Amino acid sequence: ISEPFHADPNNFSPRVGFAWDMKGDSRWVLRGGGSIIYVLEGFNVLISQQGTKAITTGLNTTPTGALLNGVPGPGNITTGSLALTASQVAWNLTGPIFPAGQIACTTAAPCPILAVDPNLRSPYVTAWSLSLQHAFTNDLSLEVAYVGNHGTKLTGMVDINAPPAGSGWTAGLSSTAGQRTAAENKARPLAGLFPYISNINQVRNLDESNYHGLQTTLTQRPWHGVSYTVGYTWSHALDQTSADWNANVPMNSYNPAADYGIGAFDVRQRMTVSLSYTL
Repeated sequence: ISEPFHADPNNFSPRVGFAWDMKGDSRWVLRGGGSIIYVLEGFNVLISQQGTKAITTGLNTTPTGALLNGVPGPGNITTGSLALTASQVAWNLTGPIFPAGQIACTTAAPCPILAVDPNLRSPYVTAWSLSLQHAFTNDLSLEVAYVGNHGTKLTGMVDINAPPAGSGWTAGLSSTAGQRTAAENKARPLAGLFPYISNINQVRNLDESNYHGLQTTLTQRPWHGVSYTVGYTWSHALDQTSADWNANVPMNSYNPAADYGIGAFDVRQRMTVSLSYTL
């Protein structure tokens, strides 16, 4: 399911920074900077879904003959065109939709499908930092920095044809699994237009991320053969998915923001020590 794609010509990616010797003696130095960096998405966003909970997938299961990593898909549609008359296509729940032998897609219905938002934009990350460095001696210095970044318009996926919660179940009434499924599909927002489609998982700019960290670094340059770097970070990371893109639909497609929480990269406290001695 697609519409004409609308280009995204407004990407602006500046980088700015400064350094200020506060007293002119190189003892106290204030540094800061910021940037906007755009994300180069992998092609797998549009041709396959790598998540274990994905309901629909791209070309890795769509019945075409397209190659994925040199392996043909399960269907027989290859480069070219195939003309079908209206009488050959059965847009109903009894199926199959396409005539046998023409397209290897014989799902009775309704079946899921992948879609792409025609207004899909390039995701980007805004990053910033502010640090203060003090030199105790010519060899020993301490730096304290606040570092943060925010991911905007990150690529995710949402079911735009999800039935409301509770569809297919009525309190006090018993029903078969088939009756419940039929009631759920009938409650889908686009059931009137596309009765033969269940989930319409649309790739769109859905997610966001945030990171805030206090980073301290004590640096001892070679002094009587000894040198070391001691680092300590106190930080917090939050997101909706800790990956290059979210290949899974949210728990609630009507409220994707509910998935926002502590990220997999969240390490609240971390200390590192690097020590060397010259013999």
